Amino acid sequence: MKEFKRILRKVHHYIVISALHSEPHYKFLGILGFLGFPICYLVWNYIAPQSYENLTLRLVFSALCLLVALHKYWPDKLKVFFPYFWFTSLLLILPFFFNFMLLKNNINTVWLMSGMTGLFILILTVDWIWLLLLFIIGSCMAWIVFLLDGGSASLFVSYFGVMAIYFFIGIVGALFIINTGRQQKENAAMASLIRNVAHELRTPLSGLRGAIAGFKKYLPILHEAYTKAGEAGIVLPKIRRNHINNLLPALDRMSAEIHFANTIIDMLLMNVGRDNIDPNNFEICSINKVIKETLSKYPFDSSELEAKIHWDKRIDFQFNGSAFFLEHVLFNLIKNALHFIVKAEKGEIFIWLETNDAFNQLHFKDTGHGVPAPALPLLFERFFTTTLTGTGIGLSFCKIVMRKFGGEILCDSIEGKYAEFILRFPLADAVEK
Repeated sequence: MKEFKRILRKVHHYIVISALHSEPHYKFLGILGFLGFPICYLVWNYIAPQSYENLTLRLVFSALCLLVALHKYWPDKLKVFFPYFWFTSLLLILPFFFNFMLLKNNINTVWLMSGMTGLFILILTVDWIWLLLLFIIGSCMAWIVFLLDGGSASLFVSYFGVMAIYFFIGIVGALFIINTGRQQKENAAMASLIRNVAHELRTPLSGLRGAIAGFKKYLPILHEAYTKAGEAGIVLPKIRRNHINNLLPALDRMSAEIHFANTIIDMLLMNVGRDNIDPNNFEICSINKVIKETLSKYPFDSSELEAKIHWDKRIDFQFNGSAFFLEHVLFNLIKNALHFIVKAEKGEIFIWLETNDAFNQLHFKDTGHGVPAPALPLLFERFFTTTLTGTGIGLSFCKIVMRKFGGEILCDSIEGKYAEFILRFPLADAVEK
């Protein structure tokens, strides 16, 4: 007896949880059914008459749908029973009704297509267990009621063939639901992991930034003290001058790497739904100033900046946004461009500005590997990448930022020749230099 009660509790728990997962569909499906049942009666009875129609059945099921749509207004004492009412209503208004009407209309084309529509609605509404359970029970109920209502068993062979097709569609739908549910769980787990990792990384990065600021402040003093001690004849461990001279540049490179790491964290958080861009903090910025700051902060190899990047500074324009986040966007474009230039073993980067009566644009073009044509429509989608080592977060981050600025980012490319990114900003006055 205890085991039976435990099983009942588990079943009740599963029904309640499943109903909660279906909650986004209550109102939509309720209104759809409430209006759809009587409207379809008018269509199938007067406009395109079928051999069988049943207004009473339709009105009863329309009332069930209305009760589903108004579930929030149920008395509190009855709301506890709503999960059971929900699945009972689904059973009746989808598999039972569509299969019963299919049988009563001698399995004609109209109700074959209508039955398939009902099955698709069920696939989109419940999980795979409920899909199979409701479909099987509803189909059996429809057949039993059909026979009790005087239907002929001679339809069984034709009906069995239809059910085989429906069942195949149901299995495919169930597999799709299982795969979609798994992906949703994985995405949720990834988002949670990213947030936790980002939180854990912020603290040491902030500590390193503070330590570097301290080193940069006191290192010249220590250097001067070391030099004067040597001049005074005090014996000290010998440090080569080139090593001493490289200390401050090394600290600058460390600062740049910390800035870059924080950029990656910001991109990760934005791609999992944590919006860090507040338009209330936007200000008027010079595009050329942002480009200059970006190029000065990016951790280039020694020869990359001069040899690879060509920046036309003749035009400048103002934009309303965040210099910090636009620097992040340019960091991504530079990183991607240099990666594909190395991959193609050729190419350079060209940056220029354009203004017209409709908008202002920043053009960023590299003549390296280019983007494959099939990848262009997906280029700015989250987690889409054309490389084995990519994460697919950089360009989607760029899209988020540009849309926050009220603009957009586009890409034009010919594989093997070039990839050109166009950053389009809302119109502002251009200033000729």
